[in-house]
Amino acid sequence: MQIAICKKDTGEVIGDCGVRLLSNDSREVEIGYTIAPTYQGKGFAIEAVKAVIDYIFNILHKNRVYTSVDPRNEKSIALLEKIGMKKETHFMKSILIDDTLVDDAVYAILVEEWSIA
Repeated sequence: MQIAICKKDTGEVIGDCGVRLLSNDSREVEIGYTIAPTYQGKGFAIEAVKAVIDYIFNILHKNRVYTSVDPRNEKSIALLEKIGMKKETHFMKSILIDDTLVDDAVYAILVEEWSIA
């Protein structure tokens, strides 16, 4: 499912957060997020990602949340690490983007590691 990320004051859609349940009985969930360039670096992504992960752990009662990120995306990696996600693996030249094989890193967090403090 895709969840819109909106500005609280205007309701303007400024991005989205994707949530993929692997199966009904799976204990893990994959997430992804995008923010319009104009709104990047202003805290919107971290607020949205924290809210989505909190929902996954506290409402859906899942055990693990993970995401795939381009290892060159330093800002996104900083966000993931700031909320407590840890790098689990780095796949070399594993994804084809625009006819080029690029690396892929996987970050994850377990429910017992989660804190939205």
